[in-house]
Amino acid sequence: MRRFAIITVVAVVALLAVGWMLLPTLNWDGAVPRKVQLTVLDEATATPMSGASVKFGERDVGTTDAAGKCEWTGMFPAGGTSGLFGRSGNWLVYGELAVVAPDGRSRSVRLDELIKDSRRSLRDDDPIELSIPLAAPGASHNPALERSGAASRRS
Repeated sequence: MRRFAIITVVAVVALLAVGWMLLPTLNWDGAVPRKVQLTVLDEATATPMSGASVKFGERDVGTTDAAGKCEWTGMFPAGGTSGLFGRSGNWLVYGELAVVAPDGRSRSVRLDELIKDSRRSLRDDDPIELSIPLAAPGASHNPALERSGAASRRS
């Protein structure tokens, strides 16, 4: 009788453990915080522009410093699955960026236009590095001066 009880308890525990491991995964969506580093350049001289105001979406995120840099943390859409072994999924580099220089030059651009691989793994938490050239009023911009951290990201 004692042997039967022990075998029954072990079998029930084993059955519960296997059942728990076979539970379905859950889908989730939300947002993840990621650091954005922006450099604003004068397109004619390729020199940094200080004092430019930067807006991400509807939010004012700062003003460029003497090196033409502005840094902030943005929230980006994300989603994936959650299961026994943690969360997996992707986040998207998404949003509208607007820059206005003190001399009146401005530029508005979607982030996915600047970055080739806008879909990234949740494990990829490297900063988004961007460079935006501002052309003189009435002039078109030179895309060769734009760069993103996509090509220089660590593997």
